[in-house]
Amino acid sequence: MAIGKQWKPGQSGNPAGGNVKQKKFLAALERVIAQDDGQGLRDAAEKVYQLAAAGEEWAVHFIADRLDGKPTQQFDMRVTRPTKELSDDELADIAAGSGDGTAPAQASEEKPSQLH
Repeated sequence: MAIGKQWKPGQSGNPAGGNVKQKKFLAALERVIAQDDGQGLRDAAEKVYQLAAAGEEWAVHFIADRLDGKPTQQFDMRVTRPTKELSDDELADIAAGSGDGTAPAQASEEKPSQLH
């Protein structure tokens, strides 16, 4: 909140939103880069490149992330359900040996059918 502005009860302390500072910083950074014709930015890029060439691990990752993009994170998640929640068809599939011995997770919150 700017100096001299009066705060009122119920008024947000940041009425312009949370992204304004980031945009102001970006704008200021772009002005600085333009003022020196980008020389400082080129110098910084060269320094990162030299550090990567010298084996500085963070610099290698930094350059790779910019050139190739960050690697996709993959994970394997298995959902297990108690047998009493499995449908008759799912139990039959497991008994028949189809699949890997696990039943697929249900997409909805339906009640399972009753076993006889």
